[in-house]
Order: sequence, then C-alpha cells, then structure tokens
Amino acid sequence: MRIALVESNKQLIKTIHRYLDTWSTLSQYEKPTFLQFADELQFLSGYYGSIDLIVADVQLPHMDGIEFMRRLRVYDRDTPVILLSDNGEAARLGYRYNVFDYLLKPVDANELFYSLQRAAAHLRSRSSSRHTILCEGIVRRPTIQNIMYIEVLGHFLLYHVAEEDGREQIYKTKGQLKTVEPEFLRQGFFRVNRSFLVNGSHATRLTRESVSFGQQQIVIARSKRVSFRTYMAEKLNIDL
Repeated sequence: MRIALVESNKQLIKTIHRYLDTWSTLSQYEKPTFLQFADELQFLSGYYGSIDLIVADVQLPHMDGIEFMRRLRVYDRDTPVILLSDNGEAARLGYRYNVFDYLLKPVDANELFYSLQRAAAHLRSRSSSRHTILCEGIVRRPTIQNIMYIEVLGHFLLYHVAEEDGREQIYKTKGQLKTVEPEFLRQGFFRVNRSFLVNGSHATRLTRESVSFGQQQIVIARSKRVSFRTYMAEKLNIDL
C-alpha cells in the first residue's frame, strides 16, 4: 500500500507520519510505503498512478483542496483521497470529486486510523476485481472481467475492454505481457500464443485453430490447442 502525503506544514507532517507509522504496526494489512510531497504542483506534474491512497491538506501552497481534487481527477478518477480541513465546508463541496473521507484538524489519531482501515479494506476489495492502466497520462481501472483480451504490440500492451454499453474500448500502455500474465492467469485468462492473453468468457467463436472476439480472430498456438479447448469447456460448462 503506497500512501502519498501532500502537506506543507512541517509540524503537521511530523504528526501525520507518526500516526501513519503507528497505524502500520497495528494494521493487519501489509506494511505501507509513505511518500512525502510538500508541493502539490510537484505531486500533480509527476503523478503516474502508482499511489493507492492520498492524504492531502485542504490548505496547500498553490491551491485549495477542491482545486487540487479537480486537477487530480483529470488523471485519476477514483484513487481514495483523505482531505484534512480546518472546517467542514470543504466536505460539502468535495463530493463532486469523489473524496473518500474528511478529517478535521487538529487530526485525531483514532479518527485517522479508522479512515485508513476503511481505505485499506476498500483497496483490498477493489484490487481483486480491477486492473490499473496508465493510458496517455490518465489512470484507468477497468473491471478485470470486462477485459476481453490483451495483446502486445512492440513495446506496448493493448487492453481490449467491453464497456457497459456494448462498445469496445482500447487502452494502450507501455509494458510486457510476461509482467501482467501471472495476475491475469489467476483471474481466469489464457495465454493462447506469444502475443495474446484472452478471457474466454467473451469469446464469440471458437475453431480448432483460432478464437474470435467479435471481428478479431486470434490464432491459437499449436501447442496450446488441446489445453485451450479444455479451458473453454470449463468456461462454458459444456463438452467441446
């Protein structure tokens, strides 16, 4: 769990770090990594989506917390954010930006612990069903079971995602298939050849040599054909 603290007040930084260290010893979740940012512009300009939780002050050097949230949500729609505020007014304004929680300053340790526990539980439940993709500088987290297949193209991965309205969305990001393969195999995908990981639940046509997803026909490697038919039979609960 990677926690970013966006805060410029040195005394509050020390307090929050002390609370975070205490929480990490009490929590049943894996020990978190803390990243400190005194400048919100530096944080936003270098943001690349590998943060699990953000703790930020409403009163920042260059903007208020609501403007910070507005800019953050351009790149990342749903990473949990806990805002620290002197009053409750920001809470009313922040709902539009999907703020996870608000804590009044001075921050109470028990209230922070409770908020962190809720955030950790939220992240754990979400991580089992979503995959994080950095696509053109924007963080995407599609539901894994909505991903039809993943293909490698040069130094890029292309995620083909079935949207709720029936359209296909393609997310392109730098990466290697072997890096993401273990996660997707655990989620019920199958590596049909050197370039494709597929989710058999979305297949529209199956032959001895290939599997189709709409208009996309993917060749099954000769060495994979028998095991893939067994995989598809289990997926569809039929004999093939």
